[in-house]
Formats: sequence, structure tokens, C-alpha cells
Amino acid sequence: MPDLLEFEEPIGLLLKEIEALAALEPSEDRDREIARLESRVGAMRADLYRTLHRFGFASRPQSTSRDDGLKLLDCRITNSVKCVPPQNKPMPAEIRACNRYLTAELSRRPMPPVLLALGSIAHNAALRALALKPSEYRFAHAAEHELPTGQILVNSYHCSRYNTQTRRLTEQMFVDVFARARKLLDGR
Repeated sequence: MPDLLEFEEPIGLLLKEIEALAALEPSEDRDREIARLESRVGAMRADLYRTLHRFGFASRPQSTSRDDGLKLLDCRITNSVKCVPPQNKPMPAEIRACNRYLTAELSRRPMPPVLLALGSIAHNAALRALALKPSEYRFAHAAEHELPTGQILVNSYHCSRYNTQTRRLTEQMFVDVFARARKLLDGR
């Protein structure tokens, strides 16, 4: 796991499942390495970067390679599960084993005030990393939870191919969650 960059003013945190757990805070090229890991999920990645750009978190609406000039603005991407398990479906033991990395990562800097979880795995992993009980903060699309840490956790369904093709997650639903997160960030 590469060393993390330190940032002066955290803004928020976007949490994804296996493909990423992204933090909406000032970032640098470290995020490009994580984005490289997402290359096998092109459509999801395209949707994410397009949405990040729309809300001012990315310099461009798409990323075509690690050196294409895209910069994440007020945004960082990291994983809630650090390895890619068989069939991209982590077992509970794998999620628990990886949570120590997320816990360490979140404890190395001041926490951003808004957390945006993309998927229930990211939602639960973030809560565990913050030493909170997931049973007290039910995952639901567009749900918001005020955490005792002072942060707000906002949820979205993961932008997986399955969720988008079955219309469990529509483009408008995805955009609405990012719009809400941006509003919460701008209001702080």
C-alpha cells in the first residue's frame, strides 16, 4: 500500500466498494494508481468520472490512461476491499481483513465532513473503520446518517453494471446523490 499524501483541508469522502473507496478531499496522482485498478470496469469508471467532473471533483469527464492529464479535485479514491476477490464478490472475512487498512488510512488525517458510500460494502466498511456499528446506520440509496464523529454519511447504490443495467441505479439517482454530497460539502 503506497504512503498517503497529507492534505491540509479535507473536504469529504466518497466511498466505493471493491473498485474504490473514494475520498472527496484534495488529492494528487496517488489516485491515478487506484484508478488504474478500476480499468476492468470501464463503464462504471466512466460514469464515476463523468459525475465527479460534473460536480467539480475531476478536471475532465473521462480518464483514458494514467497519464492523460485528468486531475481529481477535492477528491481522492481508495478501496474498502484492497484485493479483487474471485467473481469480484468479497467474502465477509476478506472485508474484515481489509478493514484494518481503511482504519489506518482514515486515522492518518483529519476526517472529511461528508462521506459518500457507493455500495453497502463501502458503507459498512467505513462504519467499521470509524468503530461504529453498521446495524445502527442502515444502508439505503440516498440515505444520510449523521455520525457521532461529526461527519455525514451519504449512501448510493454501487455503480456496477448489474445495478445500472437493471435500473436499480439510474443516472439521475447517481447524479442526485452527488448533488446532495456537493451541497452538504459546500454548506460546511
